[in-house]
Amino acid sequence: MLEKSVSGLKECQEVGQKVTGQWAEVVQKVNDQWAEMVQKWYTSAKVGKKDNVKSSEKAACVPRIFRKNELERRNLGNFSILRHVRTQLTHAQLELVDKPFSTHMVDRALKQIGGLKAHGPDVLFSCMALLVSLLLIVMFPTSISNAQGPPSPGFYPSSRVRSIGFDQGFRNLWGSQHQRIDQDSLSIWLDRSSGSGFKSISPYRSGYFGAAVKLQAGYTAGVITSFYLSNNEAHPGMHDEIDIEFLGTTPGKPYTLQTNVFIRGSGDSNVIGREMRFHLWFDPTQDYHNYAILWNTIEIIFFVDDVPIRRYPRKDDATFPLRPMWVYGSIWDASSWATEDGKYKADYSYQPFVGRYSNFKVGGCTAYESASCRPPSGSPSGSGGLSRQQYAAMVWAQRNYKVYDYCRDPRRDHTQTPEC
Repeated sequence: MLEKSVSGLKECQEVGQKVTGQWAEVVQKVNDQWAEMVQKWYTSAKVGKKDNVKSSEKAACVPRIFRKNELERRNLGNFSILRHVRTQLTHAQLELVDKPFSTHMVDRALKQIGGLKAHGPDVLFSCMALLVSLLLIVMFPTSISNAQGPPSPGFYPSSRVRSIGFDQGFRNLWGSQHQRIDQDSLSIWLDRSSGSGFKSISPYRSGYFGAAVKLQAGYTAGVITSFYLSNNEAHPGMHDEIDIEFLGTTPGKPYTLQTNVFIRGSGDSNVIGREMRFHLWFDPTQDYHNYAILWNTIEIIFFVDDVPIRRYPRKDDATFPLRPMWVYGSIWDASSWATEDGKYKADYSYQPFVGRYSNFKVGGCTAYESASCRPPSGSPSGSGGLSRQQYAAMVWAQRNYKVYDYCRDPRRDHTQTPEC
């Protein structure tokens, strides 16, 4: 199918001279096979609705003379959409695309298609349909995502790690009176008197660490429910940490999932955070969902229901945690910053605030095991990185649900985060 689309694109480039009967057949085939799928994809991505095409974007695409009737306006919207696809392809850094396909190819096609205005809207629409089809095949080879959920990652690392009961791998760390174990599930809560936390029995130097978590509904501003790796007790004032934190919220607003990595932090005033924040494509208060951290010597990957939402590769020893860490979970009051930069505080008239955990998964190499120990892999290759299908799922999550990226924050001093 990809080969046919590339061939069709070449034909499209020749239409400027003459629209042949052969081309007309190609146009018909494209319209029949792709029009519905293209529309569905753009609707789900929230970039394909005609109402979302601003007048300023239209003016940048084609001259006013081309906007004469409804058919031409429809094609104008598609042309604007095509430019959006090219932008998104750049943002994805073309990591899904095999050479020699590149942004140069897209740019060249855009110029040539833009030059087809004089041949009428039908020709223009057909050419754009072919190019959009090609981009969709390359960027999303196995499925077209929809608003109901993410595209399949194709690989499920949680299935490679056995579940354990809380007592098999963890112990209470603080707030024992605010912790309850019911079979294999754990509830911890925060009230005016205390929060609660737990810690793994063993330290690890790599592995897959996950749990199913269900969050409290309603007013939870200022409250953080967390699952993370740290060595703060072994290295006080100079510790490493890899975080999954659920930032509490107010009614009607979604939870924010914050991922973070920091190395050799020496207290809140000296921690160089590497935060990336997300909203979720489901309500985390309605049911348990699986959240996990995969950490080894080459990368850190954060997963939500086996969908990778962030990958933090090791680029330099100074910006990557390598010392053994324990697995922690906790619920605590972070009113000073957790919800909209501290605008909303914890309100204890809504206490207790409860975090529920189950389906604990800990698979990896403890600090005491030999160097021959190999932790679970986050991808089917077994050698690190993500498969093309996993990467497509991550692009989907970041495009649709990422709400903050420290690398894109102009307020940050990026000399301290060279990986950006």
